[in-house]
Amino acid sequence: MLAAALQLLTYPCVALVWANAIRKSGDRAPSFWKLMRLSVAELFTDQTIPSGGMSGTVLVVASLKKRG
Repeated sequence: MLAAALQLLTYPCVALVWANAIRKSGDRAPSFWKLMRLSVAELFTDQTIPSGGMSGTVLVVASLKKRG
C-alpha cells in the first residue's frame, strides 16, 4: 500500500516541478490538471521507451510549446 501511494504521489510532484520551472522562466504555467495529465504521459513514456529518460521530457516540452 505504501509503495502504491508513493508511486501515485510522483505524478502531482512532477506536475508541480513543471509548474515551478515554467513560472521561474517567466511564463504562465498551465492549470495543475493539465500538468498532471502531462506528467502521467511523461512518466509513462519514460518507462516504456528506453531512451535515458529524455523521451518523456521531449513530449512535455513539445506539448507545452504547442499550447503557447
